[in-house]
Amino acid sequence: MKIMRAGTESEKRAEKEFSFFMENLKSVASEFQILNGGEIKRHCGKGTYVKTIEALAELKKMGKNLKIRFPFIPFIEKEPKVVWPSEGRPGWIVINLAHIREPSVLIDLILQADKEIEEMNLAMELLRSK
Repeated sequence: MKIMRAGTESEKRAEKEFSFFMENLKSVASEFQILNGGEIKRHCGKGTYVKTIEALAELKKMGKNLKIRFPFIPFIEKEPKVVWPSEGRPGWIVINLAHIREPSVLIDLILQADKEIEEMNLAMELLRSK
């Protein structure tokens, strides 16, 4: 009789789902960075990954060439941050996998962050031209 550790099956499933996410990210984001990979594997699952990939695939169809950072930050606020422009990497968007919404809402949030980045870039260009 083979005795298995209690978490082995769920760990395998989490690893498989995370691998699915990583493989699909390569086709929908120009560049990406995973932060807190262990936390993401531990707390996220196929639903979060599919919603995220669906939103990014739709944005790619719209011609968006996104650079994205994926942390897992469990904010406690009533309205936690889901998507915002990266402060550490100009031109990159942060998508917090701890608070993923439906693909349509996620698309709107990403487009809003992308617009903020464009506005910041325009403001920087204006400052440089003076």
